[in-house]
Amino acid sequence: MSVFDVVDRIYKMNPCAAVRYRLKRIMGEEIEPELFDEFYNSKWVEILKANQNSDGGFGRFHSRDSKIKQVFPTTELAVDSIKMLDIPRGNELVDKLCDYMEKLLRNEIACLNIIRGPFEHGIREFGKLKRQAFIPGHIFGKIIIKPYLRLV
Repeated sequence: MSVFDVVDRIYKMNPCAAVRYRLKRIMGEEIEPELFDEFYNSKWVEILKANQNSDGGFGRFHSRDSKIKQVFPTTELAVDSIKMLDIPRGNELVDKLCDYMEKLLRNEIACLNIIRGPFEHGIREFGKLKRQAFIPGHIFGKIIIKPYLRLV
């Protein structure tokens, strides 16, 4: 059975907009504006939009706060969901998120992650810190954040 046969069988099941959108992206087919609108207003994308903060992030970047129950415990997990859904740049959800991560890299905003344990010693070597906060302009921020800016 070829990939095209599998795709045809999935289409015959009358899948939701998210699946139809994803199949067209995988197959390199053009996305009709109606399909994108239906997909962008689907429950999967609505969950992302409802949980995005006004600054574009989804709370802490990497370390989850176990005291708070959230749909997306970290921005990193929300980015993974956006990548799985294959939402391109050029829409408000992804553009706000990318702006947020670029501001983290430029040290325009502070990251909420607290560094504890073995990282404390290594972080101090990169400069004076007023508190034990994750400063994304340093090497740790560049390693963790830069790959997520490639959402295309």
